[in-house]
This record gives sequence, C-alpha cells and structure tokens, in this order.
Amino acid sequence: MTKVLIIEDEKLASDRLTRLLSEVISDLEIVGFCDSVKSSVEFLNKELKPDLIISDIQLGDGTSFDVFEQVSVSCPVIFTTAYDEYAIQAFKINSIDYLLKPINKDDLEKSVIKFQALNRKNNLDIQRLLPLFEKEKKIFKKRFVVAIGEKLVFINSVDIAYFCSLEKLSFIVDKQGIYYAMDQSLDKIETLIDPELFFRVSRQYIVSSESIDKILLLSKSRIKLVLKPPTKNEVLVSIVRTHSFRVWLDK
Repeated sequence: MTKVLIIEDEKLASDRLTRLLSEVISDLEIVGFCDSVKSSVEFLNKELKPDLIISDIQLGDGTSFDVFEQVSVSCPVIFTTAYDEYAIQAFKINSIDYLLKPINKDDLEKSVIKFQALNRKNNLDIQRLLPLFEKEKKIFKKRFVVAIGEKLVFINSVDIAYFCSLEKLSFIVDKQGIYYAMDQSLDKIETLIDPELFFRVSRQYIVSSESIDKILLLSKSRIKLVLKPPTKNEVLVSIVRTHSFRVWLDK
C-alpha cells in the first residue's frame, strides 16, 4: 500500500485531492488528514510514517515549513499552494514537486509517477527552501486559477471586483459580474491578496476599492456598501472593522 498523509486546512481542497489521488494511485491508503502545523507535528511524531506527504504551504497557524523544522521527515513531499510565481523553479531544482491550486489530475499523476521513480528517496532540503519561501510570500497574487468544467481559467487580480462567501462556498466576482467558484475560504484568500487593493469588510465579503459605488452611513459605527457589479446580498461593514475600513479608505 502507498501510505499518504494529506496536510491541508481547506476541507473542499482536501476532499478534491483525496478523490484525485484515488484515481491515480491504485494501492492508495490515506493514513491521515492534518489541517494545521500543530496537528501535523503531532501526527508525524507518532510511530506510523507515510510513504508520501502532500502538503499545502499556507496553513491556518503557520506554514508547512514550520512542520518540517520541528519534525525529521524521511519521505518525499509534494507541495501545493495558491502561489504561482518565483518559487516554482526553486522547488523543481530541489526535486520536490509543486502543484498549483486548483490541482489538475494530470499534474498530480505526473507528481505521483515522479514520487514512484524516486524509489522513496528523500530530497527535502528545508534549509534551502525556507529563504526562497520567505522571498515568495511577500509577493501578492497577481492572478488566480479557477476550474470551469474541464478548463482552467486565469483571473487577474486587477479584474476582480470582490470575493464573497455564499452558501458555504467562496467565489471570485469579476468586474463583469461573473462568479467563479474557489477552493479556498475567504480566510485563506485574505492572506494572498494585496491589502492595499482589497479589504475584508465582513465574514462574507472582501472588496476592492474600485468596486465601491456608494458608502452609506447608517450610524456612527454602521456602514453599508453598494458595490459594482451589484451583490446578491446586502454588504455591511462589520462593526469591529469599521475603523480599519475608514483608515484603509483614506490611504
């Protein structure tokens, strides 16, 4: 059996990865799911050791590099991330594969074939990767890749009006009013975008400054936004974010 550990803090992404793995690894055994640095360290300190780790880089309480600094890992690691610039070649040079979200089945299959060809030899050089990742994470996303049927589509950040959460799903809404479903939660998206251009006004909305059509003062601490293109729900700035929102507007 090929024992695989999945480190991923997004349930939808984890479920999708599990399904794709079952299609490309005939003797697959998922030995665990971890959604944080803490749970990953705890798992890897146990007796059971995976043959392969597939890990998102950005986790809710840190990065997967924080995991590998605390635990000695003796199996190959395939990294997944929403970042799409600068570090790709670095990961390749270090013989660690890198998959851009949303993960494509063909790319995953190639990574698995590479893992099998390595004959379970570990090529993880965390000390070399850390400074490269530190450089990468300062770069905000310039575009997102979304799946539409069997196609992957690029959405440039400058063309995004806002991000929203509807019925437990996350969406990009472009300036034409087209909705694109995302694997990431708004919490994750918030860490990837330029805070100079986007602001998290509530649990349901992250807006760009250019998408704000009207600002209505309902009270001293309550603000309503009218966005363009129009939203499906009323957009109120969270009371706890009102002051920060005013500061952001005034930059």
